[in-house]
Amino acid sequence: MDGSTDATSLYQQAMSDVRAKNRTYERAALEGTQNAIAQLPAVRLALEAAPMRSGALLISRPTENVGYSTQEADDIKTIKLISDCLSRAGLLAFATDKKLSRQYFEAQGSLGHKMFAERVNYWQAYFGAGQMRGAALGLQMLARDAKNVDEMEKVDQFLQTSDEFVKTQLEPVWKVLSSVDGNVIARHAGDIYAMTGPENKERMWRIEAILKLGRHKHNVQRLADQTIVPFRLAELKQTETDPAIIAAIDVADALTIEQYRMIK
Repeated sequence: MDGSTDATSLYQQAMSDVRAKNRTYERAALEGTQNAIAQLPAVRLALEAAPMRSGALLISRPTENVGYSTQEADDIKTIKLISDCLSRAGLLAFATDKKLSRQYFEAQGSLGHKMFAERVNYWQAYFGAGQMRGAALGLQMLARDAKNVDEMEKVDQFLQTSDEFVKTQLEPVWKVLSSVDGNVIARHAGDIYAMTGPENKERMWRIEAILKLGRHKHNVQRLADQTIVPFRLAELKQTETDPAIIAAIDVADALTIEQYRMIK
């Protein structure tokens, strides 16, 4: 990905087409032929966007992609569907056109990379890492077929380090942030408070910590940790300019006990 052009417009067009023809893309991802998948506008747009270094995916709709049910957010499902189509096309092309197969896997990896780079929520980062890993497995298959030892070693290293990153850097923090165990919540209440501030340069964890703070209105044991929540959210909102973080503050502030029980 060394292109300087931004891929935002291409990806937004691709996502719009998937939303309009969701069933078509679902069938293509499961049982589509190579030719049928190649004709899909979102697939062609993803191939065009692959060499571009940057591209916005979820941030253009922060209110839809920041909240307590982002694993099931429509935009994430849409991007995963594009990725699944690219993966299937890459596997189908492997038997007849190795160059084309590589293009599909590279497009899948590029999309995953942009997902992870943007990461306005945990699930975007997690799924982005998964897409990159899926693409790497395809590239590994191509390298093995071509007996390209150097590329095989590079892909193997990526798979190993990315797997280690998810297990040691993503999942342990998320385990605390997503926990409903009262002891875990009480033990880390101060940590969550600290993570919500601008000193935390990782936007994804700031957003998830702010959402966790909203839960503290209803599940934290100490009254002091509970009553400070609206004051902290108001303090954060006074100076915040990032639309995704503002969306998190608003969602956390508005969380009712009834809503909390539904997401618990």
